[in-house]
Amino acid sequence: TVGRSTGRRRVDGRHAGVGRAEGRATMDLGTAWAWDTKKLACKIRAESGNPAIDELRLRLSEMAGVPIPDAMNSGSGKKAGGTVGSKKLARKGNLEKDKPMAPIPLASLGTGGQIVSDFDANMKHSTTNMNIHKKFFVVPRSPPPKIIADMHLERMKRPEIEATEGGSPMQLTAAASKNNLERRRQKRAQREKLSKRSAKEKNRSQNDSFADTNVSKEKVFKPYTGDVFGTAGNYMGGMVYLSRLPTHDVDSVLRKNFSTKPSDAPHADMDDTRNAVNEGSVQDYASEDSDSLKAREAKLHCASTLASWAQHDANTDRLAKEGAVQATMVLCKEEDIEIRKHCANAFRHMSSKRLLCEQLVQIAAVPTISELASSAKDEGISRDCAICLVNMTRMDGIEARLVEDGIVLALMSLMNQHEGLASLCVRGLFNLTCVDQSYQFVERVIKSFVQLASSATLEVKHICVSGLCNLSDLKSLRPRIVEEGVVQALQLLARQAESKTRRVCAIILHSLALSSTCRADMVSKGAVLVLHQLSLDEDTITLHYIASAIIRLAMENQHMNRLINDRGVISLCNICQRCPTIASTTQLCAAALQLLSQRTIGKPAIVQEGVVPALVTLLRESKDTTTLRHGLAALCNLLTAEENHLPIINQGGVQSVINLCEHEHSGIQEACALALFNLSRGESTRDHQINLSAIPAIIRLSRLPMPVTQMRCAASLCKLAVNAANVPLMLSEGVVPAFIEMLKTEDAGIVKHCCSALCCLAHEGSSCVMIAEGAGPYIINGAQTGDVTTQQACCAVLSIISSHEQCRRQLCDMGALPALIQLAKMNDMKTRLRCAVAFANLSYESTVQGLMVDHDVVPVIADLSSPSPSYAEPWTAANEQNYTAEEEKDPAPKDHDSSYSEENQLYCAKALCNLGCHIGSEKRIVEQGGAYTLMMICMLRAGNQFTKQVCAKALLNLLTPENLEKLVNEDLVQAASALSKKPLPPKNDDEKLLRVCAEIFCLLSADEYGRSKLIKRATLMNIFNLTRSTDRITQSICGKTACNLLSFKDSQAAAVDAGAVSVLKQMCTLGDPASERECSDAFFLISGEESYRREIRNSQVLPVLILLARSKNRDTRWSCNRILCNLALYESSRKALLETGTIPAMVALAHETEGDDDIVEICLYTVAYLSLESNYQTKMVEDGVVGAIKKIWKGKPGNAEILKLVSLTLRSLSESPSARAQMIADGSMELLAEVVLATSSDSALQESIFPHCATTVYNLACCRDSEEVLVEQGALTALRTLGQVLSCSSLVAAPLYLLSLVASNRDKMAEGDIPELLIKLSEVDDEATVQNCSGTFFMLSKATKVREKLVEAGMVPTLIRLSKSATEKVRISCSEALKNLSSSGGDGIEEGTVSTLISMSLSGANLNTTTIMDEKHEHERPVIPETDVSKVSLPDYLMPRFDTAFEAHSTTILKREGLGAGQGPAPPEPPTMETRDEAPLTIEDEDGMEGAGGEDEETTDKIMMFAKMHAPESDLHFG
Repeated sequence: TVGRSTGRRRVDGRHAGVGRAEGRATMDLGTAWAWDTKKLACKIRAESGNPAIDELRLRLSEMAGVPIPDAMNSGSGKKAGGTVGSKKLARKGNLEKDKPMAPIPLASLGTGGQIVSDFDANMKHSTTNMNIHKKFFVVPRSPPPKIIADMHLERMKRPEIEATEGGSPMQLTAAASKNNLERRRQKRAQREKLSKRSAKEKNRSQNDSFADTNVSKEKVFKPYTGDVFGTAGNYMGGMVYLSRLPTHDVDSVLRKNFSTKPSDAPHADMDDTRNAVNEGSVQDYASEDSDSLKAREAKLHCASTLASWAQHDANTDRLAKEGAVQATMVLCKEEDIEIRKHCANAFRHMSSKRLLCEQLVQIAAVPTISELASSAKDEGISRDCAICLVNMTRMDGIEARLVEDGIVLALMSLMNQHEGLASLCVRGLFNLTCVDQSYQFVERVIKSFVQLASSATLEVKHICVSGLCNLSDLKSLRPRIVEEGVVQALQLLARQAESKTRRVCAIILHSLALSSTCRADMVSKGAVLVLHQLSLDEDTITLHYIASAIIRLAMENQHMNRLINDRGVISLCNICQRCPTIASTTQLCAAALQLLSQRTIGKPAIVQEGVVPALVTLLRESKDTTTLRHGLAALCNLLTAEENHLPIINQGGVQSVINLCEHEHSGIQEACALALFNLSRGESTRDHQINLSAIPAIIRLSRLPMPVTQMRCAASLCKLAVNAANVPLMLSEGVVPAFIEMLKTEDAGIVKHCCSALCCLAHEGSSCVMIAEGAGPYIINGAQTGDVTTQQACCAVLSIISSHEQCRRQLCDMGALPALIQLAKMNDMKTRLRCAVAFANLSYESTVQGLMVDHDVVPVIADLSSPSPSYAEPWTAANEQNYTAEEEKDPAPKDHDSSYSEENQLYCAKALCNLGCHIGSEKRIVEQGGAYTLMMICMLRAGNQFTKQVCAKALLNLLTPENLEKLVNEDLVQAASALSKKPLPPKNDDEKLLRVCAEIFCLLSADEYGRSKLIKRATLMNIFNLTRSTDRITQSICGKTACNLLSFKDSQAAAVDAGAVSVLKQMCTLGDPASERECSDAFFLISGEESYRREIRNSQVLPVLILLARSKNRDTRWSCNRILCNLALYESSRKALLETGTIPAMVALAHETEGDDDIVEICLYTVAYLSLESNYQTKMVEDGVVGAIKKIWKGKPGNAEILKLVSLTLRSLSESPSARAQMIADGSMELLAEVVLATSSDSALQESIFPHCATTVYNLACCRDSEEVLVEQGALTALRTLGQVLSCSSLVAAPLYLLSLVASNRDKMAEGDIPELLIKLSEVDDEATVQNCSGTFFMLSKATKVREKLVEAGMVPTLIRLSKSATEKVRISCSEALKNLSSSGGDGIEEGTVSTLISMSLSGANLNTTTIMDEKHEHERPVIPETDVSKVSLPDYLMPRFDTAFEAHSTTILKREGLGAGQGPAPPEPPTMETRDEAPLTIEDEDGMEGAGGEDEETTDKIMMFAKMHAPESDLHFG
């Protein structure tokens, strides 16, 4: 064996593998053969017999590191050269080394041992025994089927009546017969064993092994501890097989037929070895007993005689009394075939005699006869035994005993052995079913029929179903019949069977379905499929029972899916198609379809199964009223599912209903009306062409004097009228007169349905006029005189009719207003809501607005919107009974809070808004509480923005001058303020509402009384927040309101504090010239207060004002420049103006403005004031302000104000050293010279202007490298003029000195009157002036070309005088100048010149002359006069002043309509109407009585349907 040495061990211990070893070496099998893959998966030890435990022990030992004790091996101690793991992997060697192993001590394995111990203690055999890597096959637990059958046969046999102890040959034969199967198995095993050992025995010595018969097996064989793999031929004894058996006794398996006692050991020679081995079989199979041939003949003769006597009736009593039956029982057990034949023949005839048959039953002859039939190979014996058994079953009252004795198995065995006996044996089984009550072990009979279902002939099939039919009549047995699988058997029996057989199958299923307890199992086991298979027959009786069975199965809701999926519905359809005129069957089919259609699920599936064509067939061909009634009910129920509408229409179902509308039976007419109503409920089919036929049929049905039909027709027309395409046809068919006739019935349900239908028809204009003209008076009358339900319905019609403009005046003329006022007093939410709709619609008609006010509708509307209506009736139980629909009830009737409905508030507001449009009625509406109602709605009750918008419109309509004070006193300001608030998310602003609120505030702000109520901060903030609107008109109106508030002293401060400045800023950006002008005027008014100016700065208004200062609109430009001028006047605002870009704007404005001297002058004021800001002077010059000033100067060159402003501006700008160069470059000096020249003629202006001009010249002269440019631009001319003013002496002397520092200017300065001017200035009693003049003298004296001119001008005397000055710089400058002038001396020297020169030279005063004179730019700064802005004050027209003649801004107010309320709420739902048609079902029970639901009412079992049967004649006469 693989895994050990490849040599095979013999029984006697010798080796027979030498030749194989040589062959293996020759064939090189060691390398050519993959030995590892051929190894056995495990090693099995005889001691344990469980390789899984052995493998587990080895693995646990390896994991624990603890070696397995020596008990694992043949001796003590470990084998050398390997560990436990290595021994496990390399266990190759001789079988001799494999000794029996003692049990492994588990304690040595520690925890692993404990695991193995627990495993051994709790081990249970599973379906498969597997260790970690191996799989082992398991011996099946249950024996083979044949063994089970034999065991069952033995259990059914009764004990022998007589028993003998001597071991007679008869008993030995019976025992051998009982163990026939075991004997055959044992003989086969012994033959295989001996055949394989025969070759071995030839080579054994005659004296070996068995010489001494007393030697035990232990001495002959060595202990065999290796694997036993069945090498000796007995494969069942191999260890691989034994390891899977509960026992591990090898010897008991190998030699199970040998005795284990020492006395039974073999004692024969080698020649007797075979006999010793076969001793057991010799004992079991004794060939003959000790009887003689005569004894056999006597028994044969006895048996034949008894068989002959039994044929005659006259011998019956004698045979019964003298024990013929018992004798035959004994003889039949003989092995002789002839004796058995006669015994079988005797049994056959005895069973036909009642007395003898009773004895056969009493002595339990069934097992004996069954054994006789089954053991005989002769078919005649089996046939006689079968006839006997069948005759026994014909006796009444013994069926239970026969079945208990095993007659069912006997008959089944005969049928299995001899197919020709099937029709005979099945009769016996059938006779066992001919009982009137159940008995014990009857299930054996049922099972036999189930087994015969698959292999029976047509005759056998029919007998089987007949027997099952008998059993199905037993009520108590039906659940067991279904449980045993009869339903599945019927499917096989009915397949390809005769018509009569299939009919009986249908009857069986019908009988089983009568019991409600069986239906669930029947459906689950496929009864519906069987019924469908049977439904293909043409036999009407079969179809009737199928329909009867299906209708009973359909009574259970849980069977719905199976009836659909298993083709139960198709079965019904097949029956309807095959026998539509048989009333008894069609009633069942129609009723079954009605039951199925009543289920809430599965309706589309039923239609898909083809039920509609079947129903159409019934409705067209059947004349039975009941069938038609159930068919229509089924169709009605199917039409409740909208997805079925189109299939039913396309398959002709609806047309069949329309055809039956003319039927004379009232129930059918009602069903047709219901079917058409269900069809009208589907939205997808309301525009179908079938309506062309359905609508006239419905109208015709509505004229029948049947309230239920009329109600259904009204509801159908109501649904169909929803589709506008159906209205013309309905009107042409006279639907309005039909409704009028139905309204006359005054039935509450019919009236409500009619009103609902009229509401749907009234949606279309032309039909509405027709309804108003024809049905209007009846509706108004019903609204006034009807009950609560009628009033509700009539109110709905009135509200819808009022939505059409052409009907409003007509309704009022008919008296609708009093009716609506009366309806408005009802304590019903929907009715009050519809009244509000009607009032809103009617008030939208201008011709009836005054009429409504005259009818005092305003208080009624106010009451409709109130949560506590004054007209509401107290809630009582009587009122509650009038409200059948839950949705029509007041949710809290005691509180009457239904008026808080948003829709109700909206409709009331619309009505008041429309009434407010009537000119002349405003005051009366306010007096009647209309304004108060509107305020309550908008502030407390309404939450919708649109409702608030309508309220605001209504209040605006009522806001006339005569009503203003009253409305304000009624909190109009608070209401408008609340409406103007921004709604909380997710709601958005309503632009129309914002505009209306803005208009209200604008009107109030234009009135002194109204304005006094607006100055609250919260209110003003709400007003100014309206600028969030995206509508420019709204923003403009809001700006007007702000302007009104700012234009009056009493509201100005509050408006600014609330944010009016921001509002005006936004208004200025709208692009509306009027708004810009109005806002700029308002800004101008508040620019005079510091706090207001601060608000302007903080609100970032300056950029807007600067932008508008250049507006193309002259008024806007004028106002904005006035504002900027006022802001620039104050130091606190200049910086903000300069940083905002005012100067560039003014520069641009100066260049752009042509001919508008006033704006230019204002611009110059702004620039002049801004130039006082020292930190921005350079920037102003860089922005081109000099050029702008020059442009302005040219426009008004001689204007005194301009002169002042220009001089001030130039003087201020020149204060910045960094700006001087740019000013010179821009021609400031030229402009200044012109200003000086213009001022020279006006001595009054010189005092205020010349100081600024002189200061400007001085500042410009301080700019280096610009002296020549200044002279060229006329600085000397200006200085010459300025020097004439004593106050400017110091300011003139300094620039003259600075200009003389440049050599090129000295020649020009010597010309004109400059020298004379210097001499004049040197006489001023001002040290700085004298010093600057002396320096100028010295600089001019350096020019040789002008010295003569200087002398001529009389400068020498002045120099002589000044050279004696106490001031050193003056003395030095003048001495040097005198020296320079006297250097020529050609024309004579002035007196004193010489003495002065000598004095200076001798005194050393000229030692530092060079140093002093080199400091060119050192000059004495003159005294700069301070700037007095007050001298340049704004004129009065530029100062802010309140205008007493100001007219407040207003807006054009037009009447705003609230529009109509439309058709209002949906029409009232008609009373709840059952959409299903549950026609009463009358299903007969088993007794032919009508039972509800088909439940079997009987308490006792019924009589069998078929009687017991004889054996067939063909079998009686056989042979």
